Amino acid sequence: MKTGGKANFAVNEHGNGMVIMPMQFVTANAANSRGQKFADLVDYSLRNEAILNENNVPVNKTNNDELTTDILNQLAQEGYATRADAVTETYPIFNSEKLNLNDHDISELKKDLQTAQDNGNTLHEHAFSIRADWLIENDLYNPDTKELDQNALKQAEQNIVNRLFHNGQALPLGESPDDVVWFGVIHQDTDHLNMHLWYVKKSRETRPEMLHSKTGEPKGVVKLSEKNRGLADFRRYLMSEGVKEKRNKVYERVDNLRVNIRESSLEALDSTNKYYEDLRKIYVLLPQDLRGRWKVGNTDQLVTDPQISRMAGANVQMEKLINKLLTDDLKDEYEAFKLENKQLNQMATRDNGQIHSQNIFAISERNERRLRKEMANRIYRQFNENFKSANSELSNITDQDKNRRDNYVRGADGTFERIKFDALSSGQDPKRTVVTAVAANSLSRIANGLRRGARRDLETMHRFIRQQTQLDNMTMTEAAEHATKEQLRSDKGFRR
Repeated sequence: MKTGGKANFAVNEHGNGMVIMPMQFVTANAANSRGQKFADLVDYSLRNEAILNENNVPVNKTNNDELTTDILNQLAQEGYATRADAVTETYPIFNSEKLNLNDHDISELKKDLQTAQDNGNTLHEHAFSIRADWLIENDLYNPDTKELDQNALKQAEQNIVNRLFHNGQALPLGESPDDVVWFGVIHQDTDHLNMHLWYVKKSRETRPEMLHSKTGEPKGVVKLSEKNRGLADFRRYLMSEGVKEKRNKVYERVDNLRVNIRESSLEALDSTNKYYEDLRKIYVLLPQDLRGRWKVGNTDQLVTDPQISRMAGANVQMEKLINKLLTDDLKDEYEAFKLENKQLNQMATRDNGQIHSQNIFAISERNERRLRKEMANRIYRQFNENFKSANSELSNITDQDKNRRDNYVRGADGTFERIKFDALSSGQDPKRTVVTAVAANSLSRIANGLRRGARRDLETMHRFIRQQTQLDNMTMTEAAEHATKEQLRSDKGFRR
């Protein structure tokens, strides 16, 4: 929303994203059809009055409006990027080399933009919408003096552009270091600070991966994952040390609680009888042929579908056991973990906004899954260690392995040792893998094929040895006659 002035940003806003980065693009064909030019975005000649660096100062050294205008409408307003009612610097446009482009730089920029449009390329725009509360919190804006650290903001944008150029699409946008032209500007005439970033490839795009198969036009969509990483880097660059430290402490507390819960789980399981039956149920469902290698696997959570994982049955019982642990012996630690985790979600919502956060996999859920996976793997590893023979190859393992195994040593009267003793005494093994008749036949066919192939290779080797021995004993004339016969035999076989 327009404020009728510069740097009159709204404050004390809640429930909205502090820093967001919407994107849009326009093809050269779309602009051409409306008689518009990429170069018209920039024009210093239209600026009536502005004082150089009017409010550009490092604030901490002194006392959706997201996308305000559709990109085609921007092109319709000659000099949109540099209009006097939005900027406070005589030379507000910047790029990788300079924080303030002069008239000569702008002239060259306009030539490059025209070249890009003539070559049929797509113009991209990213618009950073930054709320005043976030700027104030990070010492970038003083609401009383209207001072704004524009240089720091520009440097943050300079810091992320290469990620967008190189990783935003199937291939790097530019085919050489100078093949992408970009520029940015800060606009201060709305209730939120808006930073615009425009970029386009200069040379004609001919790479199939970068062209639409139907229209033949250069693609404009940027990967959402790279957009989000770029935005995260932008925020991190601008955050004050105090804010970073405050956030890091929350992350540290979450990590410490997760590790404590994981380590305490084995002690709780081994030191009381109430989990014996839960552990025994898990043990008897473990695949016997995976003994010593029982683990959750390459997923972020326990897989309970038997069609996907052979550990599914054990994983189902494992989930029940973990739930029981977290609501009993480890209840207090788990409640503290959830409380700190909630703070991480609140931080993400503050950064991205309520609506935007709904599309982001919750940080707390990722941490919850990680905790449960680590607890499960810890228990499976304990089973692996307990069922190793007491003298099993200990002389062959490294000191590091021995130290790691020391973490899994349990008392002789502990729950894990009791399960091992009871299982060995009763001859009860973990669940064996059932091989169906179809699978057995398939394995048999594969084995027979391998045997036949090995037999053929062996026969070929012996024939070669015999021939080599014969050749060694032949005169040159006999060898020539032999070679002729072999060639005739080969030709005859080929004609067949």
